[in-house]
Amino acid sequence: MTQSLLIGILFAFLMAGQGPERWDYDNTGTYFTVHLTITDGTSTLELLRLGVRERDFSIAAPPAPPPGALHAWFEGPGTGYFELFKTRSVESKKWVLNYTEGTTGNLTLSWDDDNLPAGLSLRDIEGTVLVNMNESSFFNFLVSEHPVLEIWYETGF
Repeated sequence: MTQSLLIGILFAFLMAGQGPERWDYDNTGTYFTVHLTITDGTSTLELLRLGVRERDFSIAAPPAPPPGALHAWFEGPGTGYFELFKTRSVESKKWVLNYTEGTTGNLTLSWDDDNLPAGLSLRDIEGTVLVNMNESSFFNFLVSEHPVLEIWYETGF
């Protein structure tokens, strides 16, 4: 019985690593996944993912590390999330990305722009477009200038 329990736990961990991509039909439009990396030059977080799929899906972020350590999460209902997928619909979508300063206060957010759907943009808290995510694969910024970032997906492109 112990062996089957261990196999079950191992299988659950392996499936958790698969994440929502199991349900992505293509990265050209309706369903998509964006992998984000954020770094302060010393530490790097590669666990952030957002997207649109058939149904909502999320993975909660762990508690914040000690002060001075880099930490990032998406705002969501009741908690923060490392992964936040929204349901496919005709409405535009918005993800709010929070982060700590890390060691320098100068951060770089990057993503793979190869298979992104048209209409993804990185914006400041006022909604001003900072980067068209289809035309660039990174954004350098100071936390003091951009304490929160938003990622918008505008449908109809």
